[in-house]
Amino acid sequence: MKIRSCPKCNGTLTDTEKRGVSYETCSTCKGHWFDSMALDVLFKKQLPGRNLGASEDFMSLPLSEPSTARCPRCTEPMMTGTQVDIAVEWCRHCKGIFLDEGELKRIVEWRQVQLKKERVATAKASASVAADFAIWIVFAGFFGKE
Repeated sequence: MKIRSCPKCNGTLTDTEKRGVSYETCSTCKGHWFDSMALDVLFKKQLPGRNLGASEDFMSLPLSEPSTARCPRCTEPMMTGTQVDIAVEWCRHCKGIFLDEGELKRIVEWRQVQLKKERVATAKASASVAADFAIWIVFAGFFGKE
């Protein structure tokens, strides 16, 4: 395997594995390089049952702009965009994503909060439908008896 350099500090990227997902970690700045879709797989393992298209989220950031960093995989210039108040570098050619140390944890925590909010909203909507149905049953029962 070809040794890759960190897009942030030019340190050496070394192979890392977490929950069966392979990515690379910089030995100097401790940032993480994820090849295309590896970050999505990691999110799916950390938050099972959810379709968390992180790669697409990052690559569709409206305020993305060219970065001075070069992709460690294809050496093309990378893009920078902000997601959850985090500046994310990504490659529009090979779709890899670089996260600085600590950013992965912050993004996972943010996604967990979003998941909880979705669950609460779904529970409220379900309770509202159930209440409406119960009222309909009572109403129908009242007028159904003569």
